[in-house]
Amino acid sequence: MREKKRKNHIWYWISLILTIIKIVIFYNVVQFQAWQYAVACMTILICVGMFECCVRRRRNVIPFVLFSISYGLVSLLMAIDAMYYGYFAQYASINQLFQLENLVQTTGAIELHGVISIGSLLLLIWDIPFVLYGAYRCRKEKNRVVSIGVGILIFVCAFFIWNPQGSSMITGITKLEFFSYHSKDIAVFVKEQIQTSSMSQEEVKRKIKELVPSASGTKYHGIGKGKNLIVIQMESFQKFPIGRTYEGQEITPNINALLNNDTLYFENYYQTLGKGNTADAEFATLNSFYPVTEQESYRRYVQNNYNGLPWLMRQQGYATLAFHGNVRSFWNRGQMYPQEGFEFFYSQEYLDATEISGFGITDKELFRQTVHILKQQTKPTFSFIVTVTNHIPYDLDDSLTSLKLKPEDETLFGHYLQAVHYADEAIGQFIMQLKEAGLYDNTVIALYGDHHGMLISDDEFYASIQEEVPKYIGRAYDYDEMLNIPLIIHVPNSGIKESIETVGGEVDFLPTIANIMGITIPQPYIFGKDIVNVTKEEDSFVASVTYLLEGSFIWGNTMYQIGRDGTFEHGRAWNTETGETVPLTEELEQQSKRASQLVQLSKKVLDDNAMSEYAGQSYLEPMN
Repeated sequence: MREKKRKNHIWYWISLILTIIKIVIFYNVVQFQAWQYAVACMTILICVGMFECCVRRRRNVIPFVLFSISYGLVSLLMAIDAMYYGYFAQYASINQLFQLENLVQTTGAIELHGVISIGSLLLLIWDIPFVLYGAYRCRKEKNRVVSIGVGILIFVCAFFIWNPQGSSMITGITKLEFFSYHSKDIAVFVKEQIQTSSMSQEEVKRKIKELVPSASGTKYHGIGKGKNLIVIQMESFQKFPIGRTYEGQEITPNINALLNNDTLYFENYYQTLGKGNTADAEFATLNSFYPVTEQESYRRYVQNNYNGLPWLMRQQGYATLAFHGNVRSFWNRGQMYPQEGFEFFYSQEYLDATEISGFGITDKELFRQTVHILKQQTKPTFSFIVTVTNHIPYDLDDSLTSLKLKPEDETLFGHYLQAVHYADEAIGQFIMQLKEAGLYDNTVIALYGDHHGMLISDDEFYASIQEEVPKYIGRAYDYDEMLNIPLIIHVPNSGIKESIETVGGEVDFLPTIANIMGITIPQPYIFGKDIVNVTKEEDSFVASVTYLLEGSFIWGNTMYQIGRDGTFEHGRAWNTETGETVPLTEELEQQSKRASQLVQLSKKVLDDNAMSEYAGQSYLEPMN
């Protein structure tokens, strides 16, 4: 009997040590700084409390079963968090459960581009059978001291989550500590289901006027009026390859040529995404809303009404067409596009899948079929085209590659340049085909990148990015480069050639293109500004939602990244031109509050479906 107790005691400590090791690995994977490891102590204490709860009674197996289920779920959630943190610099929210369908479709990319290494993932789950066996061996009689300790621990955790004093320190901890974050996330989720904000719509409209950057003037107003409009969202297309060469080869010769004639080029244009990445880029671009972090907008707000660009163009007598090389269900486009005002959606099911690469029909083939369809239109058209070929891991078939890479550059970064070069070739071919079809002269063409292609990360998979990108661009690779995407608006025969330095983002596209097309936006729920006509320096501004978390912003030549614990004082600011550190002033703190309020105000409008008053049409059934 004594020998058995000794072995049980050994298993008790093995189980606790393995649990502690798991927690340390988790916080290491999410790249905590040394001072933040104090937060891990709270996680360890909670896990120890869970363990103690399961070993109270020798003959009662229910606590053990509950612990087994809980420990398995905690381990799984830690693995999911590690995966999300590697890409979004945030833990997963309960709403991310609705993204599982899309995650399954992108599993190959997730594994290959190293959001979390397989080794780290295994380290977060391999201990489960050993810990559960140890817990089973160590069941013992009820311990009053332990019960009191667990009760106190539960009270402390509840206090941290509730935070009645509004302590900034406690707020920071609950944003970092695993159990506090998820408990609060669930509480917020439940609250959202049963409670709505008391802010009136008139107050919302007043706040929008107060917070949203403004623009005034008529520069370039109506230069595209009556013309066809083609908007191309280019997958993973960052600004830095434009105008550069590799071993004497132009990376983007066709886009370079566009910039020299009849083109507005917006150099300080940034992605404004939530957790939906490409889909959220579309959402922000077409509707001038900031996406949310809880869930991708194409699912969370699919029942909403809109009066964005597709509806506005329909009201001008345009046919509205969407093109995408993947299937209709991907990111729920089949349901969302009718809501946004598209009359026709040409997806993989309705196109000839004659050439597939990566996530769908290749860009060149998609463009070729698009021109064929556009030639058959009998009235002005607005076409929205989403490309897919330039998608991580940038593993193109040899038949699609034309950039000659050195053997030592057969890396993720080298393959990215190769894929960007292909995307540029597709743009050049598309413009030539528009000319041959007689469509080019009467068409405004807007191109923009949906989001970054080269992720800043300490993961081993990204080692080539951290080394090669700075060497290639001749400066440090920071978020100002990573989030900077191109916006190019080409108006044939306009004689315009201008580079615009005003800061903007995808949320600004709608009012900007509306000015160029001579369209009046009749509703007040617009969170962007016309970048062409911004006159005040303080309105050269855009807020961030993910990657740079809520409360972060770009303002003129200053970029501010809020602290990972959500506090201003733990953030950093730097000059985007020089890379030099900028002091954290009260003025920057006010801009941080402005950025956060913009994101929250946009969410309020979306949650309330406030657009229904101005919507182009009521809810439509999904396209067939």
